[in-house]
Amino acid sequence: MSWQSNFSVWWQDLSIQKMQVNTGSSIRQKNLQTEIKNAILVLIAEMIGKPERLTDKTGNFILEFTGLQLPGSNTSKVISDVEHHLILGVKPLLKITCLQLRMNISYQSCLSLIRFLSEMLCISSFITERDVRSLHRIGAYLGITPEQVSLIIYACQSPNSPYTILQVTEEDTFDQIKASYRRLTLLYHPDKRDKDTTEEEASAKFRALKAAFDYLSSRFT
Repeated sequence: MSWQSNFSVWWQDLSIQKMQVNTGSSIRQKNLQTEIKNAILVLIAEMIGKPERLTDKTGNFILEFTGLQLPGSNTSKVISDVEHHLILGVKPLLKITCLQLRMNISYQSCLSLIRFLSEMLCISSFITERDVRSLHRIGAYLGITPEQVSLIIYACQSPNSPYTILQVTEEDTFDQIKASYRRLTLLYHPDKRDKDTTEEEASAKFRALKAAFDYLSSRFT
């Protein structure tokens, strides 16, 4: 399951489609589309959490999603709206935002929205424990079972978890994690990279290794 294949049908899910088609309902339909877009931006901001996590790569992923899945909506202000939410905070809006979405899109689309949010987190980093708690909270508000949310998170984070990045397991000691980190940084250091690895690839891998090591190190302090 992915948001590309499933969330694209969200427009067919809107409860507004049940109304009689007339001028009034067309206006309401457009307004509802805007409401859904705004609700999704609140969830995006909640999951990103901090401005420094809104990288160019993550921003492009968000723009791709909103452009494809919210046809006809104005995407020119999407990133600035997310930045605004990050500054002000969205926790007070979270529950009512999810309930609004739950009323207007299907359960399948809610699942795909959780998948999109999970994939978004893995674009430039990995899913942290804070992210897992937030995804489960959003899932509960959307009426999704904890088991379903956990399956989606696992599918997204498996290749992007800090343990996978550092080639270690949850049972390894800090010394083992540190040894693996040092070994891998030598392989991917921009100045010592393999000739088949581009400088851009090595830099990206090096940053991912450092982020993963910093995250796991904090668990031992």
